[in-house]
Amino acid sequence: MRMNSASRRIASPIETEMRNSQLRNMERNSNSVRQMNEEISRLRQRESELVQYVARQRADLENFIKAKEREVSMQVRNAGREVIKALLPFLDSLEAAQRSDQTGQMKALYDQVINILSSFGFRVIEAKGEEVQPVRA
Repeated sequence: MRMNSASRRIASPIETEMRNSQLRNMERNSNSVRQMNEEISRLRQRESELVQYVARQRADLENFIKAKEREVSMQVRNAGREVIKALLPFLDSLEAAQRSDQTGQMKALYDQVINILSSFGFRVIEAKGEEVQPVRA
């Protein structure tokens, strides 16, 4: 039985080395692709973590801003109360001075202060002859 020279060919050492080199290159490329895929996976995971971190930081910042706005609003409101509480003895003195004032100048000053306070929502409470019942906050 004779074999056809085309069907049975012996590879030369150069051809064998080229084939082996191609196989090594394919294996290296396969390893490189695997490493790149692992790196891509790692980077996607890191991106997800960073996106979540930024979202949490943004929510924390928004909560902080809202809390500070409430705090400032409360301080402004309380500061007004403190000013009014500090003015009450002065208003009492001004009212007493107005009763003994013959020129009417004290009444004008008293009315001016009352008008200013009224513009901020305060009002005079008539308490003559009534028992004082302080409001507790």
